[in-house]
Amino acid sequence: MTDSTDPLMVIQAGVATLFGRPLTPRSGWPGAKCVLAGIPWDEGNAGRNGANYGPRTFRDVSSWFLSYDAERDFDLWDALPAVDAGDLPVVPPNAERTMGIIAEHVEAVRANGSLPVSIGGNHSLAIGAARGAARTVGKMGYLSIDAHLDTAPDWAGEIYSSGCPTFRASEIPTSIPATSWSSASMAG
Repeated sequence: MTDSTDPLMVIQAGVATLFGRPLTPRSGWPGAKCVLAGIPWDEGNAGRNGANYGPRTFRDVSSWFLSYDAERDFDLWDALPAVDAGDLPVVPPNAERTMGIIAEHVEAVRANGSLPVSIGGNHSLAIGAARGAARTVGKMGYLSIDAHLDTAPDWAGEIYSSGCPTFRASEIPTSIPATSWSSASMAG
């Protein structure tokens, strides 16, 4: 297989990966400062369906991204070696199990000394990601960049919906008090 950094590689050729980074199993993570992963999760979505296609679409679109900034003579992937870990095996009928899979993945990435970056899927996946990150630090802050705050305790009794990530993060014992959290809300 041709490496995505091969100068003869055309953008549309080869297996689509996040930003053209090598598709790498867990055994190949050492040395990576960043581990990218897709989370094709759509359940618990209070809005339009189809978020599960996010990772696949992002892989296609991100192939057009060039990591080199000629104006600054800076290459992102030289400074932040990254790999694509593929998609996490979500379990559509079982949100709790899926959040556990996401938490375990984030914890494993942090144990590798890497930055976990997850491409979703609906944003309830932040519940599992926050839980996994919290297991690796003494105290954890929370930053939400979204059109709304996602502070609902549940949605019709479902605690793993897209409106609940911030509320679920507030339940994590190692979280700093919610009064110290940051949120950047954007609505178009």
